[in-house]
Amino acid sequence: MQCGDGQNEVRVVFEREHNGVAEFITEASVEMLNAELADRGIKPDRIITVLQVPGQTMANPTTPKFRVLYCTD
Repeated sequence: MQCGDGQNEVRVVFEREHNGVAEFITEASVEMLNAELADRGIKPDRIITVLQVPGQTMANPTTPKFRVLYCTD
């Protein structure tokens, strides 16, 4: 896992880790979310929350995303 602003534009938009809690942001689809969780080996009991981040339509359009916080321990 990359720390700081580690951006990988192919699958993960953003990921970071701090004090036993890590996060990543990915496209807002259940299929993509499940694939990312499986690729990272994150079991349901380690997930703290999945937040929906709305897309933006004006100025700099972006698609909706999921922000996932999970325990690393």
